[in-house]
Amino acid sequence: MADSDHGETHRDVSVAFRNALKLGLSLIATWAVALGVRFILPRYLGPERFGQYSWAESTAALAFLFAGLGLDTYIQREVSVRPKHASDFFGGAVMVRAIISAVLLVGLFVFAATTDPDPEIRLALVVFGVTQALVVMNASLAALLQASTKVSGLAVANVVTKLVWGVGVIAVVQGTSRYAILALPLLFGELLKSALLWPTVRRELSLKMVINRPETRLVLVASIPFFVNTISYTMGNKLDITLLKSFSSKEEVGYYSAAQNIASLAMLLAPLEGWVITPLLTRAVKRSEDEFFAILRRAIEGILVLAIPATMLISFGAAFWMRVACGQKYLPGAGSLEQLAPSFVFTYAAVLLATALIILKRSWTVTLISLSRVALQPILMWLVVPWASRRWGLGGAGMGDALVFTFLEMYVTAMFLFFLGRRAFDQRSIVALIKSMLALGITYGIHHFLERFGPLRLVVDALAYGVLVLALGAVKISDVRWVIDMIRKRRSGGAVE
Repeated sequence: MADSDHGETHRDVSVAFRNALKLGLSLIATWAVALGVRFILPRYLGPERFGQYSWAESTAALAFLFAGLGLDTYIQREVSVRPKHASDFFGGAVMVRAIISAVLLVGLFVFAATTDPDPEIRLALVVFGVTQALVVMNASLAALLQASTKVSGLAVANVVTKLVWGVGVIAVVQGTSRYAILALPLLFGELLKSALLWPTVRRELSLKMVINRPETRLVLVASIPFFVNTISYTMGNKLDITLLKSFSSKEEVGYYSAAQNIASLAMLLAPLEGWVITPLLTRAVKRSEDEFFAILRRAIEGILVLAIPATMLISFGAAFWMRVACGQKYLPGAGSLEQLAPSFVFTYAAVLLATALIILKRSWTVTLISLSRVALQPILMWLVVPWASRRWGLGGAGMGDALVFTFLEMYVTAMFLFFLGRRAFDQRSIVALIKSMLALGITYGIHHFLERFGPLRLVVDALAYGVLVLALGAVKISDVRWVIDMIRKRRSGGAVE
């Protein structure tokens, strides 16, 4: 690699780590708020009403997948190397999205009127629908800032809006249990986020909101594979709660939703994949595929080393976390949590591998794999959920749903890896994964040996895993020092070696 390319790579990596630090800190703050709010609602509503609330929220999110247009992936791939290109299409895309959102809102209202007799649920679906329209738009504004590597304003907006949401929910639950009113704080939070992001994006990218129809048409056509892939893949993640209501009871939906809330904490670092790693890979592939795959291999290794212990602690302590977070009445959902948490290791890998394929302009490969996942999900749930319900009784339907979800995440990860080929992993990454799994196995043995100590053994589990991955060399001290030195030197203005 030429010296100029080598220096550019180091600059990109330095910026990526600096942005990861900013966004990571904002994620910790926002998740601290989300943690409290997500566990207030199930305690306050109870399993049946929380199941209804979760169904309305998931159904609205499922509908508004169609408003995404695949635009965010296009932005991450193209605007990261051509910032001024955003002005060519974004105004037109906003207009198209507004029309689609209006149609979706009408569709949601009609769907609610024909599927649920409860007028509260109908109104809640509309409120969640308006909220999702804002969520989709805010995601695109965030993608523009991520692609331009100007993320300070985004980090601030994330924290402020989550605080508004959290305080709003705490205030509202004191006086009502109506679904639509409980949904309002999330709506207000997204309105505030939009108000903060719009001026930031226009300033940082010098964005001009013009309607360029030919350019908008070209961009939307180019985004079709991203659009289909986002719908197919994300639909699989949202569809389980909607389908579960058809195969079981409202209470089972409540138990599973509570388990999903806790398990999703394992995905704390997931946004960093899109915010940091995607622009880094996009710039790397412009220089050489060798550099692209070198960064991808280390990213996979790093993500898995971090994801395995996070999911381990959630799965090992499932009953404890469910009791503490949601209360004794949600304990039937502990089995779902125990099964569901490990699946997010595969989710991390699948998202990263899918992103790599898209950057390599193999979007339709990702799309077809994701579509096959969506086709398999209802069939597997139809087969597994009733069987699991009979086998395990109360909470069993959620366990069956979790098993299906985990299998499907394994399936898409394996398929993405197969189509990326051998260059996506090397001996070092395979050895690191094997050592991490060995450390996990030993920790599992320690966990069961210390059963009499109850939840306190989770502390021992964390310490044991940390010591084992370092002792086995799954995580290298030299790599940790390199990251710390890079961040320190970047802050002090020094050169990164």
